[in-house]
Amino acid sequence: MKINSIAVTSDGARWVGTETEGYYVDNGSGYDQVNTAPFVNVNAIAEDRQGNVYLGTDNALLKYNGSSTGIITTAAGLPDNNITAIYFDSKDRLWIGTDGGKKVAWMDISMKINPLSLMNGGPGTSINSIYEDRRGHIWFATSSDGLIEYDGVVPHSYKTYNGFFENDVTSIGEDKFGNIWIGLASKGLVKFTLPLE
Repeated sequence: MKINSIAVTSDGARWVGTETEGYYVDNGSGYDQVNTAPFVNVNAIAEDRQGNVYLGTDNALLKYNGSSTGIITTAAGLPDNNITAIYFDSKDRLWIGTDGGKKVAWMDISMKINPLSLMNGGPGTSINSIYEDRRGHIWFATSSDGLIEYDGVVPHSYKTYNGFFENDVTSIGEDKFGNIWIGLASKGLVKFTLPLE
C-alpha cells in the first residue's frame, strides 16, 4: 500500500490517505477503510477550525462534516478535479493545488472558490505542497516549475533559469526562527531566511 498523506485531527483521529485504496480513519478503536470509486486515490488531508475534514483526491475535493461527505469539483469552480495538495492558511482559507499546476484556488468559509493563476505550469506539473510563512505569503512547491511565492498580489517564480537549484520541489516548511525549508527532488534541502520586516 502506498501512503500519500497522513493527518491527525483535533478529535485525535488518525487519517491516512492511500493510492488506490481510499482512506482509513482510526478514532481509537482501529482503522476503518473508506474506498469509494472514483475517489480511491487520496493525495492530501486537512481539517478546518470547525472540525470538517477535507480530502484531496484524483477526482474531486471531498468535505466530511462528521456525518456526511460533500463532493466539490470543477462545476463549483475548482481549476481541476485532480487535487494534489491542500492547506488552511491563517485567514481560514483552504488553498487547493492541482495536477496541471497552472492554476490554484482558495476557498473561503462561505465555500466560494477563487482561482489564482500562477502564470506558469504546464503538462506534467503538479502542486506538491502549499505553505504560509509568518508574513502571510503563500508558497507552492511544484513538480517541474520550481518554487512559487504568492505575496497576496502577484506570484514570484524561483526556477533554475533565475538561479534556483532545481525545478522539482517536493515540500515546504518553516522553523521557529522563521527560516523556510524547501525539499528538492534530487538536490537535497534548501534553507531560506525570510527578510526582517
